[in-house]
Amino acid sequence: MPFNTVQTRAPKQFGDFGEGLVTYTLIRKGFEVAKVDHVGADLIAEHEGRRYAISVKSRMYRSGSMETRGVLLKQDDIDKLEFFSAQFGMAFLFAHVCSIADDKVIHLVMSPVSIVSLVMSETKEGYRRDIRHLIINDMVDYPCWRDEKMEHLSFENASLAGSNQQQGTNFARYNSPMSITEIKTKIERLPDAELADLAQWLEEFQADAWDRQIARDVKAGRFDATLKQVDEQAEAELCEPL
Repeated sequence: MPFNTVQTRAPKQFGDFGEGLVTYTLIRKGFEVAKVDHVGADLIAEHEGRRYAISVKSRMYRSGSMETRGVLLKQDDIDKLEFFSAQFGMAFLFAHVCSIADDKVIHLVMSPVSIVSLVMSETKEGYRRDIRHLIINDMVDYPCWRDEKMEHLSFENASLAGSNQQQGTNFARYNSPMSITEIKTKIERLPDAELADLAQWLEEFQADAWDRQIARDVKAGRFDATLKQVDEQAEAELCEPL
């Protein structure tokens, strides 16, 4: 019987990696964390007396794959997490690990399920949002790991040479940012199709940033005087119809 070379356990293994990455992140933030095998929650965590039930989803995106850059939170998963949280008296969070292989970056977004309708778009399945929009949202917790390094080592040659080298995945420092010069250089090297995709994303990003700035200005009362003046002119019938 021929050996089956298809790595059928890869999705499960990557899911375990995602849970480990979320665990690492929470520990870095001062949480106590435990893995649970229960319908609805993958991890439970505690910080300053408050307990959380956490659902973790993980996916890897690369060019030509069936995966997308979208983050999907199914309503069925929300219902299960809420039920688990209610049983054990916990607040509930969702965490999504997204590895963008072509960009050599791993994104992690975490947020309370209670605000998911504010940060994601509702669909017939639940809620969905592109990872590129979530990572710039102030209400979403966002750590990332950049500049993944993968090198190929011939273990036979290394053994013959008496080398004891160990090579694996090397991640840059926690949430290490890129310089503007590095970003510009990478953009200049993009293929035309990816450059067009980036331009569209940047246009949407700027529009979202403008909307958030307007919302902050309204909340801070910066338009109160102008709005009052408009109301007074309307009451005095000084406005002309369009």
